Order: sequence, then structure tokens, then C-alpha cells
Amino acid sequence: MLQLIIDGLIYGSIYALIGFAISTLFMTTGVVNFAIGETITFSMYVGIITMEWFHTSYLLTAIEIILLTVLFTVLITRILVLPLLKHGSIISTIGTASMYIIFPILTVGLSTQDHPFPKAPIPQMNLGIISSWDAVIFVITAFVAILLHLFVMKSSWGVGIRAIKSNQSHALSIGISVGKIVMITAILSGFIGGITGLIAAPKLLLTHNLMGTPFMVALIGAVLGGLNNPKGIYFGCLLLGVVQSITGGLFGSISREIIPILIVIIVLVIKPEGLFSSIREKRV
Repeated sequence: MLQLIIDGLIYGSIYALIGFAISTLFMTTGVVNFAIGETITFSMYVGIITMEWFHTSYLLTAIEIILLTVLFTVLITRILVLPLLKHGSIISTIGTASMYIIFPILTVGLSTQDHPFPKAPIPQMNLGIISSWDAVIFVITAFVAILLHLFVMKSSWGVGIRAIKSNQSHALSIGISVGKIVMITAILSGFIGGITGLIAAPKLLLTHNLMGTPFMVALIGAVLGGLNNPKGIYFGCLLLGVVQSITGGLFGSISREIIPILIVIIVLVIKPEGLFSSIREKRV
């Protein structure tokens, strides 16, 4: 049982990182970027091909992947999200979903094969029931969660994010540059997405569906915790990962997918704003 809980926390950590990438743009636009998972996968394939063809170092490849994910996220935000947002967040979300279809086609064009992706060169330690890489995943996710919370709650840009999230018209009236803040959150979303790919691919194997299922589970976990709440997303995704792991271990793989979703549906019927929405946010 302990091993199932640990496995759940590790997969929940990966879900949380994806949830953060979704949430950062959602907080300022109300749009769920359905393309973020596929842009991560495409960038990872570009990175592994570059590494194999040109023998680039891990560090250079990692920088390339993060920059590509940021670039694609910014372009999608600039070309699709913002222009379509005037027609409503639903139309803008559908616009990002079109990229959810296009990017896998581009990825297959790069390579039709699955690839093992190397881990960052870190010291190997004997940690007993948890591997060194799993420990890295858990620690990095917790660190990103803390930094994202501090960014949103303490920084001057965070003030703008919270103002836009609360009332965009009021934010404009007090001189906050909504477009600039939105693009900052797009950059942050892409940056977190790139990090997610780098720590998830060695664990999950680099396939064309690298972020397909994890993205949907992460979205469920983020909604469970509260899409506007980084703390809630973190704990919601960890909880979902643990529930998945325990139900899958005890009742089989089908229950791993079905039971957590049923739990989320029940929770959201009772508390639509998310399970952890009671965590207070500092007012602007």
C-alpha cells in the first residue's frame, strides 16, 4: 500500500505540473489551452532528434525544448487565444483544441517511433522505496508549486494576474496592461510545460501520446482543486494520483481510470468551485 501511495504521489506530481501550465494562462483568459500537452510532446521530439542527429548535450537540448514550448505557447496565445477571446472563452478554447489535432500530425512527421528520453545527469542515491528520479520529480513539482504561489501572491505581475482574474474591466480601468500580463502568463505556461516534458518523458517514455492521457487527468485534477488556485491544483492532482494508484492496484487498470473520475464528478456536484477553493487568496 505504501508503494502505491508513493507511485500515486509521483504521477500526481506530473499531473500537477501540467495543471500549473494550464492554470497560468487560464487565470488571465479563462481559456483552457488544450494544445499545451501536444506542444510539449512536439518540442520533446524536436529535442530528441536534435540530440540524436547533432549529439547536443542534455543542457542544450533542455534549453531548446523549454524555448520551443514557450514559443509555441506564446504563438498560440497571440494568434488564437487573444483574437478569439472577444467572441468568448469557449470559442477561444475551441481554437486551442484545433492545435490539439494539428500538433500530433506534425509530431508524426518528425518521427514515427517511440524514444527513450535521457534523465538529467544527477547523482544516483539509494533512497529505498523511491528512485532518485522519482524524488527529483516530487521535489521539482513542490518547488514549482511554491514559486508559482509566491509569484501570483507576492510579485507585481501577480497583482496584475489577480486583478484580471477578479475583474478584467476594473484591471483595465486602473491602468493594468491586460495584454502584457496575458503574454507573461503564456510565457510562464510554456516554461512550466517544457520542464514537465523534461521530467515526465524519462518516466513515461517519449511517445506520440506522451501528454495525451496525462493532460486529461491533470485537467480533471486541476478542476478538482480549483483552476484558479495553484495550491488547490497541487493538492488536487496529488490526491487524484494517489486515488488512481490505489484503485488501480487494488481493483485493476480499468478502475484506475473510472473510479477517480466518478469521485471528481461527485465532488464537483457538491462543490463546483473545487475541493480546495477554501484556501484563501490574498485580495488585490
